[in-house]
Amino acid sequence: MSRSEKIDVEKYVSPDMDDDEPTIRAIMKSLQVGAHVHSDVLYFYVRFLKRLWAKTNKPFSEIPNVITRKVEVPQQGNTFDCAFFVLHMIKLFCEQAPISFKMENLNMFTENWFDPKDASALREDIWPIMCEELESHFGRPISRKLHDEIQNSPPLM
Repeated sequence: MSRSEKIDVEKYVSPDMDDDEPTIRAIMKSLQVGAHVHSDVLYFYVRFLKRLWAKTNKPFSEIPNVITRKVEVPQQGNTFDCAFFVLHMIKLFCEQAPISFKMENLNMFTENWFDPKDASALREDIWPIMCEELESHFGRPISRKLHDEIQNSPPLM
């Protein structure tokens, strides 16, 4: 989104404003390090929503019903597969979640939702595409050091 575009705050905060069901936001953290991160993310997310809502010039009492929940998901065994876990979770969510996602559907997220090795394996699929894009962007091959570092990174524990 460009800086000149305006966010439709009401649609962002609660896309189904006419629905009696609350909007549900699930916070998924796949990195095993830092248990406090969920609360930090939730705190900043709620502040973000309130700041967005303030732009509507409506009282906070009219904020739509938004429920934010921490959900358990499979954990990555390293610090560098975050993007692959996010992509894998998005793909699975799009394939498995019902069109009208409700509170009772949150139970689809568990520590056993998928095999973490499947998410980490995306690195092998995506790496050649990333190399092509980086080389195209910079007009030269990426450094051998970076290439070797990523290619030889340790497998998921």
